[in-house]
Amino acid sequence: MYKFINVYGDSHCRIFFRDELKIQKDGICINNKYVSAVSLKGLCNINSKLNINNQILNDNIKFSNNNVLICLKFGQVDLEYVYYYKKNVKKENINIEDFTDELINIYSNFINKLNKNNILIISTSLPNPNTYLKAIQTHIGMSIQVDYTELSKNFNLFNEKLKKMVTTNNIFFFDMLPIIGNKIDDYYILKKEYIGLDHHLKGSEWIPVLKKQGSEYGKYETQEFMNYLLTYIKSL
Repeated sequence: MYKFINVYGDSHCRIFFRDELKIQKDGICINNKYVSAVSLKGLCNINSKLNINNQILNDNIKFSNNNVLICLKFGQVDLEYVYYYKKNVKKENINIEDFTDELINIYSNFINKLNKNNILIISTSLPNPNTYLKAIQTHIGMSIQVDYTELSKNFNLFNEKLKKMVTTNNIFFFDMLPIIGNKIDDYYILKKEYIGLDHHLKGSEWIPVLKKQGSEYGKYETQEFMNYLLTYIKSL
């Protein structure tokens, strides 16, 4: 039974915490160590300004015992922004198959530096149909058109490859897509009840957005997802 859980990733990790940095629940201490706008590609950059790769590596050494579980949730920044920045701003000749393969290789290489016995990989979330386009355009600084179905399929493609990679490496995997998504043909799109007011899931939006809605807005969603995560972890 794990006594400590450290969750690393981008701001979409807030679905488990909202704006709390530490939660005590069911005798477990869960630490929120997300870094806003951190990308999966940044894990292979030793000179990354956000420095989350070194933080994870150092914590993995520091907490390398059976009481601590290190959870990683990366990839959404790459799928929503990095891919379209490279394709439209930098004019790189890339496609989503090669791009997601590169992401999986980066993830795999980074994981191989860690103690796999206490690692849990969490899937990405799914894009918000109401805000995704504005978010992409704002982050890359260019007015482009991106089809929502295409973007959702890109997320599904990455997560399928991620699931295969972690299964091959005997690493724990918490898949959020069947929980937050409705399946259409062979891919998931975000369920209406989880659509937030910005590009995050409901209840995990940026703090200024949450404050405008009042203290009770979206609280159930974050509690619900923390319970989902803890239930999965207790089953390990």
